[in-house]
This record gives sequence, C-alpha cells and structure tokens, in this order.
Amino acid sequence: MLTRRAASMEEKLRATLKELEAAKSLCNELLQEREDGEVEVKKIIDRNTELKNELSELHIQYMDIHNQHQQLRQIVADYQQCMDNWTLMTFH
Repeated sequence: MLTRRAASMEEKLRATLKELEAAKSLCNELLQEREDGEVEVKKIIDRNTELKNELSELHIQYMDIHNQHQQLRQIVADYQQCMDNWTLMTFH
C-alpha cells in the first residue's frame, strides 16, 4: 500500500511540477509583454513630447506671422488713408 501511495504522491508531484513550470512560463511571457508595453509607452510619451515641442514652436511662428500681418494691414490702411487724403486734396 505504501508503494502505491508513494507512486500516487509522485504522480501528483510531477503533475504539480508541470503546472508550476507552465505557470512560470506564462509568468515570464506576461513579464515580457509588460516590458514590451512599457517600452512602447515610453516611445509614445517621447513622441508626444516631441509633438508638443513642435506645436509650441509652430505656435510661436504663427504668432510672429500674425503680428507681421497685423502690422502690414496697418501700413496698408495708413497708406490707403494717405491716398484718400491726397485724392481729396488734389481733386477738390
């Protein structure tokens, strides 16, 4: 009876060992997936930072161009007013 019991226990231990090995393998796969995910998230964060910096630079350029545009509009308006005044004085 002891031999049969010992054989049964050994069989259970082997089955448990296989389960543990499978669980360890799955755990290693999950750890690798997590590491891969962390690397991917880091890449995304870095790219997002690059895009934010680029957007900030583009906004600065836009504001500069917008200010130049406003100045040019004012120059054109002043010129137009001068032309109107000259026309009024010349033809009256």
